[in-house]
Amino acid sequence: MQLLRNEPRGEIAVTITSGWRAYTATANYEPPACPACGERAEPIIGAESADPFIEVVGSWWETRVAPEHTCPLCDHRAVITDWNLDNAVACSSLAITAEMYGAENDLRQELEGEFGGQWATMHEHI
Repeated sequence: MQLLRNEPRGEIAVTITSGWRAYTATANYEPPACPACGERAEPIIGAESADPFIEVVGSWWETRVAPEHTCPLCDHRAVITDWNLDNAVACSSLAITAEMYGAENDLRQELEGEFGGQWATMHEHI
């Protein structure tokens, strides 16, 4: 990948993880953004689950099939992988971890261009 080869700060440690897992931004978690209205629905206080999206992820995790989800703000319904999952939760058989502050969008564009598919970015500060 061009971005990794031309990194001006020297070498970048990259970890590739395989195997079906759920990935989250932990402390940086945000609900997913609706593909229609773009809003990130806040968790519903007093609901059976504080964040209804977590139930959707549970189904995704168990079946390995991305379920549909309805936006609580505009009622748009779409497969969860069509939502903006950045800093939310995503289930995947592949994860790439790299310390690339400021270059993560460039890496994501290269990955999408090279391999296609749907990618989500999780920011985790450790």
